[in-house]
Amino acid sequence: MNLTRFNQAPAYHPPNHDGMRCLRLQGHEAGKVQAQPALWLGLSIVAPGGRTALDASPLEKHYVLLQGTLTLITETQGQRQETQLHPRIGRPLTGAA
Repeated sequence: MNLTRFNQAPAYHPPNHDGMRCLRLQGHEAGKVQAQPALWLGLSIVAPGGRTALDASPLEKHYVLLQGTLTLITETQGQRQETQLHPRIGRPLTGAA
């Protein structure tokens, strides 16, 4: 097991991430992982107005929103879509989002 405490998580600075503090919790600088294919886990703290680009990556991404509201803007075949995400902590997983 590899344990990374929040206050010891190494910061990293990915391109096209503005107004964000990004920390590695597992993998890369935070320590080796056993999973194959390899994975890593990060934590991004997004300040109001913070953003990322729509850049694709070869790894599958999973996002968990812990606090606040996050607006996702995607574009597929020229069609733009905005989705508001809200934390699910303390709320039932059924019903309207």
